[in-house]
Amino acid sequence: MIKGNWQRKNIAFFILCMLIITNVFTVEANTDDIKDIKNKSNTKNNYNLEITNLRGGIGFYFSVINNDTKVISNINIKLNIIGGGVTLPWFKQFEIPSLYPNESQIFKIKFFGIGLGNILRLIRNHQPDDFPVIIINVTSQDILTFEKKIAIIIIGPFVYVAGEFFNFEKSCKGYTLFSPEMSRYTYLINNDGETVHYWKSNYIQGIGAYLLENGNLLRTSMGKKAVFFHAITNGVELFDWKGNRLWYFQYGNDTHHLHHDIEPLPNGNILLTGFVSKSKIDAINAGKNPNIPNDSWNGLWSDFLMEVKPNGSFNADIVWEWHVWDHLIQDFNPSKYNFGNVSNHPELIDINYFSDLMELNFRGTKIIDFNHINSIDYNEDLDQILLSIRHFDEIWVIDHSTTTEQASGNTGGRYGKGGDLLYRWGNPLTYRAGNIDDQKLFCQHDARWIESGYPGEGNILMFSNGNNRPGNKYSSVDEINPPVDNNGFYFLEPGSSYGPEEPIWTYNCNFYAEFLGGTQRLSNCNTLVCDGSRGTFFEVTNEKEIVWRYDNLFPYPITTKNRLKLFPFSLVYYTTDVFKINRYPLDYPGLTNLNS
Repeated sequence: MIKGNWQRKNIAFFILCMLIITNVFTVEANTDDIKDIKNKSNTKNNYNLEITNLRGGIGFYFSVINNDTKVISNINIKLNIIGGGVTLPWFKQFEIPSLYPNESQIFKIKFFGIGLGNILRLIRNHQPDDFPVIIINVTSQDILTFEKKIAIIIIGPFVYVAGEFFNFEKSCKGYTLFSPEMSRYTYLINNDGETVHYWKSNYIQGIGAYLLENGNLLRTSMGKKAVFFHAITNGVELFDWKGNRLWYFQYGNDTHHLHHDIEPLPNGNILLTGFVSKSKIDAINAGKNPNIPNDSWNGLWSDFLMEVKPNGSFNADIVWEWHVWDHLIQDFNPSKYNFGNVSNHPELIDINYFSDLMELNFRGTKIIDFNHINSIDYNEDLDQILLSIRHFDEIWVIDHSTTTEQASGNTGGRYGKGGDLLYRWGNPLTYRAGNIDDQKLFCQHDARWIESGYPGEGNILMFSNGNNRPGNKYSSVDEINPPVDNNGFYFLEPGSSYGPEEPIWTYNCNFYAEFLGGTQRLSNCNTLVCDGSRGTFFEVTNEKEIVWRYDNLFPYPITTKNRLKLFPFSLVYYTTDVFKINRYPLDYPGLTNLNS
């Protein structure tokens, strides 16, 4: 009885917070917001007419703006509401006789009801339609007909806009896989935003999730005895299409942990990223300057990779390893084994390079998070591995053809460099080959080679979050053409930094994702983007038109959108953050079960 009363009080408290939030945080926008959004972004609109400035409060507001150079006449706008919750039946229709270029009109809709979406955890079909959904349909003789869906939360007359969905004709058909950071679920959605399949784990942190060609799901997880810290995992799981767990491998203790991403390999093995804890004495013995950044730090996390081969239901054989610690250089202490000229050795990693993001407080101890590998990709043709190193603001490429012994040294393998870096790009300050003006990446995530047969094949695409970017803070998607020959060797002009000087394509976002994020080139030349810190996915054309959008609503949207910690304990860790996403084409072999 006490427990039931406590739960009811929690729900009542949450609803009270909802009322406060919808009043305080959703009635901020005005007509000037339309101009601000257009000025910050390089995005062109898919249609000459745009529905924008969606917001809640006492009622629902939206704006209609003409982005064309001509007058748009006889605009017909129809609104309906479907989905979960109970609302007064309503259907609205508006007509705008004409709208001149850059002219806009604001509408306010009042209605009354109750619809909390999946907050009570009673609805288990995991659809956006768990929430009340407003459908806006727009027609005119001067434009293509289009439709937007807006998921909302309703309490009486109060409205909170939870998510936005649309799917225009230019989008690339397929299915998108994602897993919210603090969720036990992994979702597969179609282009209409409908959940067509999902898997449930016993553990959260499925941040790296991949649908394999046989229909199985491979995902990271945070199992028992894991260190609870951002993006740290301690396991990897394999599920069949029906959700049966086939394999679970746990790897983590007080000295090492898995974190962030994984990469399935063509031979069935899996590449894992992790860190190993080094003491302050270990670091000083490797040439670390104890006064960088100051003398208060007490340890250092150094990253590693390992390739594992599943063995049975709960074990794995480690068949290959690579460690950052084996490829260090420093010019601080001449008595140490790795003393040398940093600028003469771009293939090595300066242990004394430091950025302010490296310093963190972990369990009351100041730790240097030295590398922070947050993504891993594999190129089968070149037998190379691509890494995103957040705290160095750059990407690295290493040789995978080596043995573990060769990977710990400087010779051997297909490219003759052992485990040394074959290529690096984004921040030449890390190897003393440039200045702050030469930095191109800013805390990037999800670096990938563009797949063979896709537009830009062989180029590298990445999501640059924008932390510490000079000037205004914003995120971007950058595509580069690396200076590599047909044999996989990278060109470096002696005494200079690795090219290219600039990306060949950039999409500047109208938002700043402080952490998380991803991107993927699609077969029709569109680019998929994940605003990870908000759980918003969208697709842009090469001409930078947004043609598809999906806002993640799971586990629950309001706890992420406003970053509040006012909720009952059971809701504190609900977040719609998403680490990365993957779009699979309609003919992908792993999707055959959808039709069976």
